[in-house]
Amino acid sequence: MYQRKCSGVKSFFTPLFTGNINKMIFVIAKILHNFEFRISNFELKISHVEEQTMNYATIKKFDIANGPGVRVSLFVSGCRHHCKNCFNKEAWDFNYGKPFTEEVVKEILDACDHGHIEGLSLLGGEPFEKENRGGLISLVKQFKERFPDKTIWCYTGFLLDDELMASGEADVMELLSYIDVIVDGRFVEELKNLALMFRGSSNQRIINVPETLKSGKVVLLEGKWERTMGSGDIYEQ
Repeated sequence: MYQRKCSGVKSFFTPLFTGNINKMIFVIAKILHNFEFRISNFELKISHVEEQTMNYATIKKFDIANGPGVRVSLFVSGCRHHCKNCFNKEAWDFNYGKPFTEEVVKEILDACDHGHIEGLSLLGGEPFEKENRGGLISLVKQFKERFPDKTIWCYTGFLLDDELMASGEADVMELLSYIDVIVDGRFVEELKNLALMFRGSSNQRIINVPETLKSGKVVLLEGKWERTMGSGDIYEQ
């Protein structure tokens, strides 16, 4: 077995030692070609990974249900929480919807560039899934540079303190640094309450993110955030 292998190797490199320059050049060229192909194929795979973007389900440009005032809301694709009776099950799939590109970012920012728009809301899907963080960081960074006085609300099934902050992941903390208000916690069908404002079930909290990050403990956003049924005031606080 060993002799056969050695003889095979010897026969492959024989032209290098026979003095036949043409054969030697041919063998070297063949080796270099194979090496170059493998490198090119590897680079192609890396490029494909780098070019992958998150998907989004929809954009609502006149939303009054997911934060105060009229807002632009982005619904990202992909969620592993799978809450019972989720209102947006189709967005559980990371491949649902359309690719989130720079053109989409521009569309969102331009939609926010009106006096009647109070801010941007991020929903899903799950904004804090690993696959979605990079795209959203780019968006919220540009949003805050362009609209420093407008707010960003974010809806997440993760708990802000026990899961997101506790993770210590750099991209999680960076995304949090641009968010003003988080509504956290999974939707719980048994705790659903139609009197609640900007949330679906009573376990979910409306949190002041900058104050929470500063103090290291959860600081709820000031306000009652619950309607008195029959009052007629949809923004009663």
